[in-house]
Amino acid sequence: MDDHTFDLFLTGTVFFDVVFTGLSSLPLRGTEVQASGMGSCPGGIANLAIAASRLGIRTSLAAAFGDDVYGDFCWSTLTEQEGVDLTYAQRFADWHSPVTVSMVVERDRALLTHMHPAPVPGSELPAALPDAAIGFAHLDTEPREWFKQARAAGMLLFADTGWDEEEKWSPELLEQLTDFYCFLPNSDEAMAYTRTDDPNDALHVLADRVPVAVVTCGGQGALAIDSVTGEQEWVPSLPVNAHDPTGAGDVFGAGFVLGTLRGWPLRQRLAFANLCAALSVQYVGGSLAALPHAAARFPDPGSDPAGMALLQRGITPNVVLTTGGWLPLPFLIVGTGLVAAVPERLARRTAAAAGVTIVEPPFGTVELVEAAWWHPLHATDLALTWLRGIVADVAASLPPVLSLPCQRQAGDVT
Repeated sequence: MDDHTFDLFLTGTVFFDVVFTGLSSLPLRGTEVQASGMGSCPGGIANLAIAASRLGIRTSLAAAFGDDVYGDFCWSTLTEQEGVDLTYAQRFADWHSPVTVSMVVERDRALLTHMHPAPVPGSELPAALPDAAIGFAHLDTEPREWFKQARAAGMLLFADTGWDEEEKWSPELLEQLTDFYCFLPNSDEAMAYTRTDDPNDALHVLADRVPVAVVTCGGQGALAIDSVTGEQEWVPSLPVNAHDPTGAGDVFGAGFVLGTLRGWPLRQRLAFANLCAALSVQYVGGSLAALPHAAARFPDPGSDPAGMALLQRGITPNVVLTTGGWLPLPFLIVGTGLVAAVPERLARRTAAAAGVTIVEPPFGTVELVEAAWWHPLHATDLALTWLRGIVADVAASLPPVLSLPCQRQAGDVT
């Protein structure tokens, strides 16, 4: 899928999100509640666009933007900070940008939204289609002409949906899936639209409509069926302290898209998407929390096996902070939205003191080879003196081995 201008093309509504966290309860009429934390960021479809871009996916977004301060903020954040292409987006004068306030209470949220009718009918955006490997749309009751055009052009189409404010859950929405490759609703949406009472039953109904059906179940993980390969998997969620679920489904979708672009097996696609979502819910704001990395940088790239493992899988991490070694990383990411890969022993020794969460990488265990180079100029270096002493003590405790012509004498440790 590399012979395209873009990896991913998105359409949808961009909101200016204001997220309040640390609420003891939702405010009652005539009362005021203090929030211990807050953040603001582009939301709606922008959550998915930013998460995808940070995963190294070449992303283009078609959406309407107002010419107010909220629209300016969202546009500049997406283009200048996050590297999202907005060639197919449009700015509209005198249109108030959609705004959503998210209030997080006890690991769940309530939303308050203000928006005016779209400045153009949904059928008119996008005006043209880019050259992209995958298209991602948010389904509502109004079909879009570009779905069929994109499929005819060879674009692999993904879709999610949202809460039906009228709670009619019209089956007509599912009729649009004829043009789609993958559908990723959450369990409540999946059961409502399929008229079932169990996520697994809903999954099987959806699998009759699309080649790949995915149902996300929050803290219970994710279910999926790939009818193309015959795979059926359930992958549990990761045990993390969920702080703000805003945009977690979008971040999950970005991870699943990346796995599809790389041709991963279904279980690996789900595991990586779960990891992305689990990391995002620990911080405020969907797009704010989408996987920025802190990393150690070494003269020899081979000294970072986790980084090499990501690159070998086609993932270019969004590194925003670098250090000269692994040791400070667990302490530097505390209280931030950063994720870092460090040796397992270091992670387990520092997790409690640093207050960070340990998660297993989706690519499994990789071998780390550690070595130290010594030169007479550094004979008095305290760290190397200590290390040489440790190695000498360990070597002296080993059973004798057959002497070789070039073998050093006991105690000659370098």
